[in-house]
Amino acid sequence: MSWHVKLGGQLSVWKDGSELPGPENKTVGVLLVGLLFRGSDWSSRHDLANLLYPDSEEHSKRTALRQSLLRLRRWCGPDCIEEKQGLTRLSGGAWSYDLTLSNGEGALASMIAPNLDHPWIEAIRQSLTPQKQEQAIEAVEDFATAVGHAASIDKDTGRSLLVGGAALIQSLPIEQLRNLLSMTQPKDRRDPFTLEHQQLRAHYYERLGCYREIKETGLRAFRLATQQRKQEAMITSGAYMLFYEIEDGQMGEAAAWIDHLQSRLHADTKSLFFINAKAAYHWNMNRHEEAIAQMNQGIKRLPSTDRATRLHFWVNYSVLCAEARQLDQADEALEEARKLVIDQFDRWRILTMKYAEAILHMHRRNCDESIRMFESLAAANQEHYSLPGIWYANEGLSDALMSRGDLAEARSIWLANEKSRLSFCTRLTPRLQARRSRVLR
Repeated sequence: MSWHVKLGGQLSVWKDGSELPGPENKTVGVLLVGLLFRGSDWSSRHDLANLLYPDSEEHSKRTALRQSLLRLRRWCGPDCIEEKQGLTRLSGGAWSYDLTLSNGEGALASMIAPNLDHPWIEAIRQSLTPQKQEQAIEAVEDFATAVGHAASIDKDTGRSLLVGGAALIQSLPIEQLRNLLSMTQPKDRRDPFTLEHQQLRAHYYERLGCYREIKETGLRAFRLATQQRKQEAMITSGAYMLFYEIEDGQMGEAAAWIDHLQSRLHADTKSLFFINAKAAYHWNMNRHEEAIAQMNQGIKRLPSTDRATRLHFWVNYSVLCAEARQLDQADEALEEARKLVIDQFDRWRILTMKYAEAILHMHRRNCDESIRMFESLAAANQEHYSLPGIWYANEGLSDALMSRGDLAEARSIWLANEKSRLSFCTRLTPRLQARRSRVLR
C-alpha cells in the first residue's frame, strides 16, 4: 500500500494509484502535509498539538489532535500512520510527494497547497523558498566567469580555480565546461594541478559517453598519481577507473582494478569512494546483496567525510536498495540524501535521487508515476547532456512500461536505447543483460 501527495497547487492525495476525495476539513490536510515534511522522524503528540493548534488551550489541543488523527485515518486508510509510545509518523516508506504543477513545472513555495492557510504550512513554505537555489545559480555563474577571466590572464591561476571548484563542475553546461577545460589545459605534467585537471576532463568525457577517451584520460591520471607517489590520489583515480570499466561493461578489467587497489594500496580500509565503486561492481554483476553489504561497511565512515562524499554515498545507496527491492532502506537513504543536497550545486545527484524514486514507484505498483518520472529524467539528462543519464532513464522506463503491460513499447525503447549504448560502450553488464532478458522475453 502506498500514498503519493501532489502539493503543487491544489492538495491531492493518491492511494495505490487512485486519487482520494479531499479531507474532511483543512486541519486534516495541514496535519498530513506537516507529517509529510517530517519524513521518517517520529513526532510526539505534544509537539503535533502545539504545531496544529498553536492558540488553543492545552486540554483542547489534545482532544482536537485525537479527532484530526482519526479523520486522517478515515481519509487515507487505517494504515496511513504509525503510532508507538505516544509518538506518531506517516507509515514508513509508504509515502512520497512532488511539488509539480499541473503544467509540469515546479511549484514556487507560495503555490504549495495554497488553500491551506496555517502557521505550520507557512513555516514549511518558508523552508522551501528559492533563495538558496537562486544563490546557488549565481555562485555557479560567478565561478565560471572567474575561472575564464583568470585563465585569460594566467592559465595556471585559472586551472587552480577550476580544480578548487570541482564540486560545481557537474552544474556547468557541457559547452561551458569544455571551454573552461580548454582554457586551462596544462602544457605538460609538471604544470600545477595537472593530475586534478585530467580527472575533470575524464568527467567531461563521461557526460559525453566517450568511454575510450574516459579510460585513456583516467589512466593517465592514475599513472601521474603513481609517479608523484600520492597514495590518496592513486586510490581515487583508480576507483574512477573501476567505475569507468564497469560502465564500459568490462567486468574483468574492473575486477583487476579491485584486486590492485586492495592488495597494493589497501583501498578498502582507507577510502569510502573505493567502497562505493566496489559496491557498484557487485551491483552490475547482479549481486545486489553483496553490493548492499559493501555499502553497509561504509556507513560508519560517513561522519568523517565531507558533504559531497556523504551525498554521493547516500544517493548510490538509495539506487542499490531500490533495485534490490529493499524499499524501506531506499527510503531512508533518500531521506539522508535530501538533508545534504543543494539545488544547482548537486544537479546530477538530484537526478539520480529521482531515478531511485522512480524505481520505488515501479516496485510499489505505481507504474504511471514511475513512467512519468523516467520520461522526465530522460528529458532532463538530454537538456543538460549526460548520455549515460539518458541510457539509465530509458532502461528504467522500459522496465516500468513492461510492469504496466505495455510490452511492445517497452521492447522498442529498450532496443533503441541498447543500440545507442553499444555504439559507445563495449558490452552490457550482467545487470543490464538480466534486465534485457526480462524486457525482451
